[in-house]
Amino acid sequence: MNKKVLITVSGGIASAFAEQGVDVVIIDFDDFDDADSVDDISPIHNDFLPLILHSCETVSWPSSNEGRINDAEIIKSPEFCSEFTISFKDLSIEFPPIDKPVLCKMSDFVLGARLRILSLKYDNSWLATSAGACHYLPFRDVDQWAFLPEAFGDCHVD
Repeated sequence: MNKKVLITVSGGIASAFAEQGVDVVIIDFDDFDDADSVDDISPIHNDFLPLILHSCETVSWPSSNEGRINDAEIIKSPEFCSEFTISFKDLSIEFPPIDKPVLCKMSDFVLGARLRILSLKYDNSWLATSAGACHYLPFRDVDQWAFLPEAFGDCHVD
């Protein structure tokens, strides 16, 4: 049995990245609140019940043995080294490549300068994906960006 991680979201966008052997499920309380019935909610696997009972006593999220077991993008661990250097670039000087995932430092007024993996679109908006859903963010929400380290897979650009 793999290790389990439950990510709960309320009023935000979540992205999950995990190493091989870790199952991650994202539950969005906004989806639960907006659903007409519990049948409209995508169930999670029963193995996540202990985590869900611990994290949200007020919500009865549907579960089954056929429920979602992994919403994460699996990242292959580097065999030789897990340390890397990230060089952030200022958007006022250089834009990232279009439609390529890059590591973004969010503006202070958005999520308190947290890091997110986003893609710049042709209309100068940012695309974030979370559990199969796409969300667009305004250009001003990002202060700086950096190429992803090779350890994150095929996204690295020299």
